[in-house]
Amino acid sequence: TFNPRSAKIQIVSAVDDTLFVEYTVNQAQRDAIVADENNTFEVLAEGGDISINYERNVACEVIIPEDVTWITKVQAEATRALVAESVTLRVAANTTYGEREAQVKVVMSGNEEVYAVYTIKQLQNDAILPGENNTYEVGAAGDIIRIDFQTNVDWNVVISEEGAEWIRK
Repeated sequence: TFNPRSAKIQIVSAVDDTLFVEYTVNQAQRDAIVADENNTFEVLAEGGDISINYERNVACEVIIPEDVTWITKVQAEATRALVAESVTLRVAANTTYGEREAQVKVVMSGNEEVYAVYTIKQLQNDAILPGENNTYEVGAAGDIIRIDFQTNVDWNVVISEEGAEWIRK
């Protein structure tokens, strides 16, 4: 776009909308001076005024070649902003259990050296996955059991009220 802009992107859990992360994306303006479609003029022999129209988002000036004395500036062109465009990016749900990152570029048509880079980072799909067993049999004398699971989040052991007196971590 030709104007600076800022937007927020939220990655929200599909199950718990209080579980989210927010990113701010800032985009700098693209400097430009753009002539309108009418950039060639034919003027009658008697002369007259013509208006050259352009859009700009940077400081500029009209330059008339020094050896051309038959054209003069009547007034400076007023400041005009370019029409802003926007692109919507849809970030699909991360169904993996790891974070992911990608870079998106906005490239100027015809000049790939002029571009803006956006880094989009998406958090992992939080999970606690059970191991092979989720039921354990313990004899009357008691025993030590090892509970296997996989997780990518911080976790705590919570023992139900019924087992609080006889199960210890």
